[in-house]
Amino acid sequence: MQELLQKIAAYKSEIDAFNAADEKQVEEFRIKWLGTKGLVKETMGEMKNVPNEQKREAGQILNEFKQFAEAKLEALKAANTALKARLRPLI
Repeated sequence: MQELLQKIAAYKSEIDAFNAADEKQVEEFRIKWLGTKGLVKETMGEMKNVPNEQKREAGQILNEFKQFAEAKLEALKAANTALKARLRPLI
C-alpha cells in the first residue's frame, strides 16, 4: 500500500506541474493519464495487490486521484478555450 501511495504522490506532482500550450497537448494529457491504457487506469489496476483490510482506504485514495486528474484536464481545456478566445480577434 505504501508503494501505491508513493506512486500516486509522484503522479499528482507530475499532473500538477503540467501545462498545455495548445489543444494537441491537452489531448496528449488526456490520453496519457485518463485514456483506456492511461496511467490512472493502470494505477487503479493495482488495487488487486492491496490487502483486503486496506481496500476501502485504497479505493478512496484511487478515486480521489482519478478526480484530481479529471479536474486538471478540465482546467487545461478551460485555459485552452480562454486562450483561443483571446487570440481570435487577432486573427
